[in-house]
Amino acid sequence: MNIQHNGELTDQEKWRATDKVKGLPLGSTEKQTLAEQQIEHDKKIRDQARQEALAELRKGFGNHA
Repeated sequence: MNIQHNGELTDQEKWRATDKVKGLPLGSTEKQTLAEQQIEHDKKIRDQARQEALAELRKGFGNHA
């Protein structure tokens, strides 16, 4: 879709234009996009916490081995 590649539009304008073209209620694309971004952000936080926990465990095993 050309809407997504139009550098003159803000993200909000792109989302509204997409909603109009697809015949969706205004705000649908924005809501979906923000929800997807939040899911991705939460995943990154979980992955980072997991890596930090593993590093602590490895450090602990290294001291007692």
